[in-house]
Amino acid sequence: MKKILTIAPLQHVEAGNLIYQPINNEKLQYNVPTCFPVLPLIHGYMTAGDSAEVFVLTTENHQIASENYKIIEREIKKLCTELGASCTVNKINIPFNETVETHLNTFQALIEKISDGDTILADITYGSKCLAILLMMALNYGYRACKNCIVDCFIYGSLDFREGHPCGRRIYDITSLFLMDQIVNELAKGGNRSPAKTIESILNMNAGMKAEE
Repeated sequence: MKKILTIAPLQHVEAGNLIYQPINNEKLQYNVPTCFPVLPLIHGYMTAGDSAEVFVLTTENHQIASENYKIIEREIKKLCTELGASCTVNKINIPFNETVETHLNTFQALIEKISDGDTILADITYGSKCLAILLMMALNYGYRACKNCIVDCFIYGSLDFREGHPCGRRIYDITSLFLMDQIVNELAKGGNRSPAKTIESILNMNAGMKAEE
C-alpha cells in the first residue's frame, strides 16, 4: 500500500495564486495554487484505483497546527476523489517540545505505520529540523527493516521572496538525499575514503532508470 507522510505547519499559510514549480521531477507539476506540497506529490504519484494512507504529524494543543491539519485533510480527500483514488487521512499527535522522549515516541509512531510491501511518499516542507531528521530515520528503518518497502519520492517545498513579498514556490525531489544516505552507509562499511564519484554514478544510474519508467 502507499503510505504518505507529511507535517502540518505551525504557522498560518496561504496559497495565494502561486503554483509550485517542480525541480528535476516533472511528475510534481500541479497547476493549482497551494501551500501544501503534499498535494503535488499525491497528484503526481497516485492514479485512479490507487489507495493510500496519509499520516500528518500534527503538534498537539496547537490551534494553528490543528487548523492546518483540517485544511490538509480536506484538500487531500478532495484531490483523491478527483483522481479516482481512495485515501484515509490520519493525525499523528506530537508534543510541542524537542525532548529525547518526544523524539523516540515520534519515531516509534512513524515506524509503526510502515509495513512490508509499502511504497512511501514523504514531504518535509514544514515542521522543525528535528522532525525532518526523524522522518528520514523512519524512511531508513522502513527501507531496511521491511520487505519490499520502497521510498518512491521524498520532497521539500520552498517559498521565494522578492522585497519581502512571496513571489514563487518551488518543489524539490530530494529522494537522491535518501539514496545517498544508503550508499554512504554501504561505502563506509567498505572503507571507501573517496565516495563522491561512486555516489554520483549510482545516482545518475537511478535517475536514468526513473526516466525510462
